Amino acid sequence: MKTQKQIPAMNNVKAMEQIVTGGVDVLREKVSEGIDLKTLRKKNGMSVLHVAACTCTENALEIVKEIIQNRYIDVNDVNGVGSRVLSSVLGLYLGSPLRSLQ
Repeated sequence: MKTQKQIPAMNNVKAMEQIVTGGVDVLREKVSEGIDLKTLRKKNGMSVLHVAACTCTENALEIVKEIIQNRYIDVNDVNGVGSRVLSSVLGLYLGSPLRSLQ
């Protein structure tokens, strides 16, 4: 069993950017290097799954599928404010659901 390693917090954003722009091959490379994607977080608690799901790059959908299919991160993962991935995406594209209640 491979030992998971955490990267220093200041490098989390850089690693996420590399994954999201580089695609599935970079994601797999990071995993093979032992990076624990579950602990790879931005300051606001967003995981690479959140970031990829909310990003409009040609790699985003493939990255999301790879993460979910291989269970690198739980699909029900929450960010720093308690939003799941789907909630983050819907909030981004549809606006706050609370607006419709006002």
